[in-house]
Amino acid sequence: MIFLGIDPGVNGGLALLSQDGKPLLVRGMPDTERDIFGWMASLARPTFTYIERVGCNGKNGSKGNWVLSASYHGLRMALIGADIPFEAVTPVTWQKEFKLPTLKQAGSPVKKKNAHKARAQELFPELKITHAIADALLIAEYARRERTK
Repeated sequence: MIFLGIDPGVNGGLALLSQDGKPLLVRGMPDTERDIFGWMASLARPTFTYIERVGCNGKNGSKGNWVLSASYHGLRMALIGADIPFEAVTPVTWQKEFKLPTLKQAGSPVKKKNAHKARAQELFPELKITHAIADALLIAEYARRERTK
């Protein structure tokens, strides 16, 4: 079994982990829907995915919410089309697993993202972690932990 973690959005990422937690592939979000689907269709089976559930919030503005929603729903359709089983997981749920700070605890969005990046770097020291891939890696690791209990 391999585990795919998806952090939706233009600045999101995709991360594949093996059953034993080794990174197989980590990347930023492909540029087009066709690229995303082609990449997913090429994955080895069986694969299980957690995709971060996104919703509208006041921080993104209407255009930002529209773009994020389009990304999220497009990714879900790509998973369905590629016949990859998945579940949506809320940020609160997967972030709790790694004891990540809330926005209020972190003090700012930048400090919160930096905490995510630092935690991913602790778990995957062999990789150069960027903001684009940190959450995808953590979501994939969350999937691996949940599915191998």
